[in-house]
Amino acid sequence: MLIKSQPAILFLTATSLELFAKDLEGQEILTIAKGVIKDVQIKEEEKFKLDVTGFLAKTDVKTKKAILVFGKDVLFEAIIPFSKKDTVEKEAQAFFDNISLDKDLLAKETLANNENVYAFATNRRLYQLVAEAMSAVGWELLAVVAVSIFDVKDNTLIKKEAAEILKKNDLINAGDFLQKNPVKEKVDKVDNQGETEKSSRKSLYFLLLIIPFVLILGFVFVFGSFGLSKISFTLQKPTPTIAPTAAPSPTPTIVSKKKEDIKIQVQNGTGTAGQAKLVKDALLTLGFKTIDTGNADKTDNTDTSVAFSKAIASDTKDEIVNMLKKSFASVASKATDSGAYDVIIITGTSK
Repeated sequence: MLIKSQPAILFLTATSLELFAKDLEGQEILTIAKGVIKDVQIKEEEKFKLDVTGFLAKTDVKTKKAILVFGKDVLFEAIIPFSKKDTVEKEAQAFFDNISLDKDLLAKETLANNENVYAFATNRRLYQLVAEAMSAVGWELLAVVAVSIFDVKDNTLIKKEAAEILKKNDLINAGDFLQKNPVKEKVDKVDNQGETEKSSRKSLYFLLLIIPFVLILGFVFVFGSFGLSKISFTLQKPTPTIAPTAAPSPTPTIVSKKKEDIKIQVQNGTGTAGQAKLVKDALLTLGFKTIDTGNADKTDNTDTSVAFSKAIASDTKDEIVNMLKKSFASVASKATDSGAYDVIIITGTSK
């Protein structure tokens, strides 16, 4: 799969589906009702599909293509040491056989480097239903991958991490559940590479004994012979060549505000008594100081919205959004140019 233009990232866990796109300030979040996805199985397929379709239909992004990233709570995972290469295929198969999921629904994928084989599995109905929902509103699913193959520590994702995933096209190709890649093929690739390296070293020593000039060529050859397999988790990024350009006009630097300097307004968007105060109390515990409350123009909001000015750092945005997700059914973030407040929150339906 060659990515020509930047697609979106859809991050699926058992409790939410999050959309990350280049033209979104933060992420848009669909909260999945408790029990719809349980033990990597879908209990209410039609509801799940309709919810995803409605969520994508109301998103306002330019791209209509996405890579689906599975969170750890919708995956089965195992790590098998490559030192056991003679039995690694059997151990991987034993891992897949022990998964308590209908074999017709089991989607399997493996990745290998010189140390380990990483085995992943999931319920193929999860991404089939997402693909059907995407197709219904004109979206295209490009690939399905496990979050564990990327440098993501927890079962959460922020915009910066989503952007980094899109840069790792080799890993996306290697770990795509939509492509068939049996474990034996990947083990053989790593094993064959080791044989190639041994042969290359012998040839190099022979050349060094013949003529001194070969020393220079051999030096280059050695460094070209010890790279990781294409399916290794460590991928080197090429150094970009920067062409000389005219000096750009200076632009103002936006300095992120400290928590105690951030002005926040919380508007009650449902008419539920005390809802804005509850949000204010939660913000105070996070260290924010200046918080005003009031009522929104509309009191029938179902989605909770949070608007951030450019002066709010990404980490602070994520902290506020994650706090709201604990209490509200649906949370969406966007940018604001309001001069009076740095953050404006309009509450919606509670969980």
